[in-house]
Amino acid sequence: MIDVALASCDAYLDLHSDDRILREALHERGLTTTVVSWTDEAYDWSGVRCCLPRNTWDYPERPRDFDHWLGRAHELTLLWNPLRTLRWNVHKRYLGDLERAGVPILPAATFSAGAQVDLAAELDRRGWEEVVIKPAIGLSARRSMRTARERIAEGQAHLDQLLATEDALVQPFVESVLSRGELSLIYLDGGFSHAVLKRPGQGDWRVQDELGGSVEAALPREDEIELACRALETAPGELLYARVDLVRDSEDRPRLMELELIEPVLFFGWGEGSAQRLAGAIFARLARGK
Repeated sequence: MIDVALASCDAYLDLHSDDRILREALHERGLTTTVVSWTDEAYDWSGVRCCLPRNTWDYPERPRDFDHWLGRAHELTLLWNPLRTLRWNVHKRYLGDLERAGVPILPAATFSAGAQVDLAAELDRRGWEEVVIKPAIGLSARRSMRTARERIAEGQAHLDQLLATEDALVQPFVESVLSRGELSLIYLDGGFSHAVLKRPGQGDWRVQDELGGSVEAALPREDEIELACRALETAPGELLYARVDLVRDSEDRPRLMELELIEPVLFFGWGEGSAQRLAGAIFARLARGK
């Protein structure tokens, strides 16, 4: 029986470079691995001891199919993070759960598919001047747009297009992303591992590396660590891995942008020994049969 299945998608059957580091660390621990597309309906998931969703990056286009696959994998093998964690984290409505629990999030307005939303009125009501509009199920800036009051018509058109097919999210744009970047804190097996600062490329506002963004190692402040811990305490389930994405608002307060618990890049290359620590945690959990 194979020890670890790294679930991916058809475009990443050789894995993202970050997860190749993890695969090597698993092999160093003596664990066998396989990479399988989550859309491979013929694959027998009972033939692996555990499954980690890693590069399943096309699921926002097929959220119902992904949810069905999660349930099937959960029935046939150990799924990490656990099923209830993954299902909770798929849709950005989890931000509301965090806010109600007292976690300081970046404010968010969520709208259901088919809703008729007056974007100008929404900005007036909330006092927002500039916003980002994006899907409520999404990743890597998919279908995201930055707009402002003076460009309200194009923002309204984009929001209407999103709501025609899926739920959408509107958040205020934080200027500090341009000057200071977005901080990602990585947690492995319940403990803080390392952090990176992601900055947008020249002339852009998005921090993803495939869009020209850059990454560097970072040391989080105490208030950022405290916020991350509060968010992780609120999330359901025992977490094997997590990434907490933070920005600082206009008053220099940390705000949670996203809590990534499904398939985040964990930046192993910026955290010495981090892949080995995660591999060790997986080895220990398999030994316990947990």
